[in-house]
Amino acid sequence: MHEDDRGYRELWKSQELEPMHITKDEVCARVHRHERNDKRLGWGFSVLIPLMVGAFVYRLIQLRQPWLIAGVAWGFAAFCYFVWISFRNSPGRKPPSEPCVDFLRRMFQSRRRWTVDMRRTVLSIVPAVVACAWGNGWLSALPVTGMLVLIAMTLLLGTVWFLMVLEARRLGREIEKLASQ
Repeated sequence: MHEDDRGYRELWKSQELEPMHITKDEVCARVHRHERNDKRLGWGFSVLIPLMVGAFVYRLIQLRQPWLIAGVAWGFAAFCYFVWISFRNSPGRKPPSEPCVDFLRRMFQSRRRWTVDMRRTVLSIVPAVVACAWGNGWLSALPVTGMLVLIAMTLLLGTVWFLMVLEARRLGREIEKLASQ
């Protein structure tokens, strides 16, 4: 390891540990930006949800193999759980009387809860992938290819799960920084 690398790492760690000093106007601007983004996400969800429900129902009607039906039904249940936790963990709108820092803290706490719940959702998708792989015949007819696809999907889901862990930790640090304000 180079000496310069140690210096940068020490500087980065010292900056991460020092308290955050931001003004009330900066916090309020951040809150308003997050509210606008949440509003866009809400509209996106209102378009995406009916399309996804229609796609799942269409696939369930078309399928005849029991393992594929089970896999798509399990995937649909995971999607419904995703929608439910997304609405349940929504911070809502900021009341005019609430201070911006309190709303920002509440918003970060709801996003942290969402990321923790999403880890469960990612893990619940694994049985759907296995059932679909079994129903398509990948595991029985093409064992090597089927296993490679299954391993690739598992690695992808594992990566998403790991990224959710990192995001939950980052949000936890943000909440701690806001608690000191």
